[in-house]
Amino acid sequence: MTRLSTEGSERGQVLPLILPARLGRLALVLANAFYLDRAYAWLVRRPGRWLADSLSGPVDTTVIDGTVNGIGRLFLGFGRQVRRLQTGFVRNYALGITFGVAAILLYVVARVL
Repeated sequence: MTRLSTEGSERGQVLPLILPARLGRLALVLANAFYLDRAYAWLVRRPGRWLADSLSGPVDTTVIDGTVNGIGRLFLGFGRQVRRLQTGFVRNYALGITFGVAAILLYVVARVL
């Protein structure tokens, strides 16, 4: 039986909780918080778990795996294109630097005017 201390009584004295005896079944409902946890589990958690379990396979294979594989293919294609620029000849790299400097100069001149 649950006991509560009462204000105004001597220190250390407790009185038994009389409400459960007077309320009967209502005390059980109150003690179980109106059974809201069970209602939540049945109305929200169970359907949510079913939905998550049923969608996890298709979403994982199509959306997540597709995104990861697509990004991998994108960088693979980018690497194949950049590979053409890396010839190993110094004259090609010097030409690229010359074009880069010319582009920067054109940009600076265009901003000043």
